[in-house]
Amino acid sequence: TTALAAARRASELDPSSTEARICLGQALMGCGAPHEAEKVFRHAAQRGGPSGAAALGLSQALCQQGKLTTAAQQALDVV
Repeated sequence: TTALAAARRASELDPSSTEARICLGQALMGCGAPHEAEKVFRHAAQRGGPSGAAALGLSQALCQQGKLTTAAQQALDVV
C-alpha cells in the first residue's frame, strides 16, 4: 500500500528515527504482516530507548501471532 511504501521510505531515509520505525511497524500490522512488524517494533524499542508506542506495537504484533504469554509480559513491562 501507499502507507507502507511511505513508512518504509521514511525508515530508510532516517534509520535512527524511532518514530519512523513505529510508523513502519504500524503499517505492517495494517497489511497483515505481524512477523515483520514484530522485528521492526523490537528494533525501535532497542534502538530508541523506552517507548510506550514501540512496546504496545510489539505486544499487538505478538498477540496477532498467537504468542499471548509473551505479549502479556511485554505489555506488563510497559506498565
